[in-house]
Amino acid sequence: MVGGKILVCLAAVALQWALALLLLCPPAWGQETWREAMDEGESELTAARPRAATKLFMRAVDLAREFPLGDERRAVTLVRLASAYRSMGDLAKPEELYEDAVKIARQAFGPDSTDYARYLNEAGRYFHARRKYPRAQELYREAFGIRVRHLGKEHPDVAESINNLAVLYENEALFPKAEVYYQHALEIREKALGPEHIDTIVTIEHYARLLVKMNRAADARPLLERAQVVRARHIAESAPPAQGEVFHRAPGIIPARLGEMIDPDYTEEARIARHEGIVVIEAVITPQGGVAALRLVRSIGLGLDEKAAEAVRSWTFVPARKGNEPVPFQVSLEVNFRML
Repeated sequence: MVGGKILVCLAAVALQWALALLLLCPPAWGQETWREAMDEGESELTAARPRAATKLFMRAVDLAREFPLGDERRAVTLVRLASAYRSMGDLAKPEELYEDAVKIARQAFGPDSTDYARYLNEAGRYFHARRKYPRAQELYREAFGIRVRHLGKEHPDVAESINNLAVLYENEALFPKAEVYYQHALEIREKALGPEHIDTIVTIEHYARLLVKMNRAADARPLLERAQVVRARHIAESAPPAQGEVFHRAPGIIPARLGEMIDPDYTEEARIARHEGIVVIEAVITPQGGVAALRLVRSIGLGLDEKAAEAVRSWTFVPARKGNEPVPFQVSLEVNFRML
């Protein structure tokens, strides 16, 4: 009987030690499950399956509640869930998610951190895209102030904040003020990043659009031409060259035709600028039904040229034929971008 009591006591002590170890060293599987849900959600989002991504990110949000209140992972999860909703065209639900993410990031990094400024900037772009300009400006300006204090006035992140404010002022038809901000952002980006860096090109395109609105198309033209040269090079480099003789419409040639297509994504830059248009790309349809030798014919900028090329590369075609043989065939493709 005494031996039985001793065994019970030993078991109780062992249980207490096990519980203490769990408290001191929580099991890794909880974190891994959150990471798995996040990684799977990213994969679904990349594959243009936002509904599946949303379910996975919602699961990750539930799992992230186990983390401390000021843990950045909670903020990251909310932002990714907001992105999934936006990919489905739901622009209302993300509002609370972004606001909560900003609060968590403030706790995680402190109110004067450049990491916190990143969350302010991203939330600002969301409110900007929804045309809630006062809240967007508030977030942009807070991020700008933090970045200037910590990074200096000539840092590319500071230029990003200035560029965002310029677009916002343009949206509000404050054209002279927007022009000053674009000029300042462009000066920083050219100096810090170089004249052909994609961020520099973005500011050039925004500024050129503003000049057109101000009836200064002649001033805008060389800027747009400069930007198109860079965009055209990126697109040409994104696909392999054509192989063999390329055929065109002619007697005895059955033209290539489109099989399956997916719609292109919008860029955040184009969204906040409410920018629309048609990108025209020449391509060679290969005998296998793929695309090669992309050439930008009409550019609309702000990253939409590259998004058009990305979409075209994912399309499938029924190849052209000469007799019974599939042959390379040149086509002109239009990709239409319209704000919903």
